Amino acid sequence: MTHTTSMNSTGQRGNFVAALRLLLLLSWPSLPAHFDLTVEPEAGFQTNVPNGPVDSSFGSHAFCTVGLEPSWSTDTGNTFRFVFTGPLNATKYMGGPGEAAIAPEFSIEKHVASHVTQAALGAAYHLMPVAYDPTVPEKYMEYSLRFEREQSWRIASAVMYALQLVDDIATSRKDFKNTVQFRLRRCNSARLHSFVRIGCSWNISNTEGAGYVQPFAADGMTLAVDERNLLLFHLFAAYSFYKPMNISVLVPGRGQGKNATVITYELSEPRIPFATLYCGYDRELTLHASFHFYYMAVLFGRGEPGSLLFSHQTGIIFSWRRK
Repeated sequence: MTHTTSMNSTGQRGNFVAALRLLLLLSWPSLPAHFDLTVEPEAGFQTNVPNGPVDSSFGSHAFCTVGLEPSWSTDTGNTFRFVFTGPLNATKYMGGPGEAAIAPEFSIEKHVASHVTQAALGAAYHLMPVAYDPTVPEKYMEYSLRFEREQSWRIASAVMYALQLVDDIATSRKDFKNTVQFRLRRCNSARLHSFVRIGCSWNISNTEGAGYVQPFAADGMTLAVDERNLLLFHLFAAYSFYKPMNISVLVPGRGQGKNATVITYELSEPRIPFATLYCGYDRELTLHASFHFYYMAVLFGRGEPGSLLFSHQTGIIFSWRRK
C-alpha cells in the first residue's frame, strides 16, 4: 500500500464534503429543513461467508450489524426538493471477517404532476468488504453520480443510469462501473404492489481481470396483510461474465526476525448465474418503531467452473425512526 494514494483519497473526501456543505448553504437558506434519523440494529446467522481472497475459504457465522442514517430534506411541498443523507453501516461476523461503510449522498428532486426527476451525487468509503464479487478491492472510495426519472401512472415506470468511480486506496487501480435499469411498478390493489426490474451493469478498469458485464432481472411484491403487517418477496437473477483475476496478499511474518511475504491467489469467476431469493415480514410496533424478520438465499460461484454454493441468511432488524 502506498501512503501517497491514501493521502490523495483523504484530500478528495475533504474537498467533496466541503462542496456538499457549500451547496447546502446556497440552496437552503429560505427553505424549511426537516431532519430524520433511522437507527437499525440487526442480528442474524449466515452460512458460506467468504473469509478472504482464497476461493475455498468459507465459514458460517452469527453476525450483528448496526445501521445509522441521518437525513436532511427540504419541504416536500416545493417543486424542487433537496435531500442529504449520511448512512453508516458496520457488520461483524463472530469469529470471522467484518465490513464497514459510510456513504453520504446529496440529491435534487424535481416534482411535477406526471413525473419525478432525481439527480444524486455521492461518495462512500468501504472498509473490509465481505463480498461474493471477487473484483471488489478490500478498501476503496466510491464516487457516484445517478440520474432517475419516474412516471407517475397507474403502472409507474422509471429509468435510471448510475456511474460509479471505484478508487482502490491501496493501489493505483480505478474502476468505472456503469448501470442502466428500467423498472415497472404496479398497484395491483390497495394491499398488493408489485415491480419488475431489468438492466445491465458493466465495469471498465485499468486492472486486468477486474472488468465484467452483468445483465440482470428482478421482480418482487409487497402484500399489506393489515395496517401494521407487511409481507415482502423479492427474486433477483444475473448472469455474470468475468475473467480470471490474480490478487496479491501480504502475509505478515510470524516470530522474531520473520519477514512478511506476498502470496498470489487466482480467482476465477465462471459464466454461471447469480440469484437471490428474499422473503421478509415487517411489523409496525409504534409510529416510530418496527421490526423486520427475513430469510435470504444466495446462489453464487467462485473457484472451478461448475462450483455453485448456497449462502443462507436469516436475521431480525429493529428500526427506530425519528420523523
